[in-house]
Amino acid sequence: MKLNPGFKKRIKRTIIFLLSLSLIVILVITFTQYGGDLLFKKKSSEVIIDSDTDCHPAAVLAIMRLLLDNNTKVLALNAAHNPFCLHSGDSSMWLSQTKNQELLDSLEIIGVRVLPGEEDMLIRTNKKEDISPAASFIIKSAKHRNSKEKLNIISFGALSNIASAILKDSTIASDIIVYCISMQYDAKGKIWNKNEFNARSDLDALDILLNNQDVEIHFLPYNISGNIGLTKRETDKYLSGNSSTEKYLRNYADGVFLNEKSIPVPSLALVEIFLNPDFAKKEQVMPPPENKK
Repeated sequence: MKLNPGFKKRIKRTIIFLLSLSLIVILVITFTQYGGDLLFKKKSSEVIIDSDTDCHPAAVLAIMRLLLDNNTKVLALNAAHNPFCLHSGDSSMWLSQTKNQELLDSLEIIGVRVLPGEEDMLIRTNKKEDISPAASFIIKSAKHRNSKEKLNIISFGALSNIASAILKDSTIASDIIVYCISMQYDAKGKIWNKNEFNARSDLDALDILLNNQDVEIHFLPYNISGNIGLTKRETDKYLSGNSSTEKYLRNYADGVFLNEKSIPVPSLALVEIFLNPDFAKKEQVMPPPENKK
């Protein structure tokens, strides 16, 4: 049987179309498996957490929020001291160190360093003096980052560990971003007030950061963050599952709330703003008048 020329042309066009379609499908599958991840997967942010966990029980909720975030790689959980933590005596940093280790052990989280920080307010002025393991790791991480992005340091307490690292090696100042809860700020009068417990925990450390013009600092003032609360009802609602993590947090939260219907969670507010920048309004302002402009 002889095919007419018109029918032959239609067959030829159909074959070319099918071959082209197959090539497109192969390219789409390849892109989905490889290129898609590269273009659409959010970069993992490297973070060091600096926390006086034992003095602020709600900080555990903030730490867990970061540890469980898929786009955040927590490199270390550093212990910070708190001279105003009345139940800790002279060992507030070591109690937080113990609490941090217990937290990671309970959840069987591996790959995150748990490091002791400075035991007290900074008194050193000499680069040759020893620094804490936490401060040393900040220097190491800032110098050997896995990407060109700056190292994120999220602080819930005194800034001693970060300031200690900068005093030891000032070259890391331009390689880090500090997110912290510190001071109070009057937005209308544009006036800072350092009479706040995190700031007073180490005023010299705070001034070291404020006077270093290479450090990028994001402050969440306590007169704002201290008004952000978490209710017992909200907590029970979000932790209603049966996973080991949710069970741990549910039991922990019960101890944190005790007879309170709500608790202030400034550390959790800071973490949520770090993970979701649109949750807050960012404004660039002048530092306190005694610090460098």
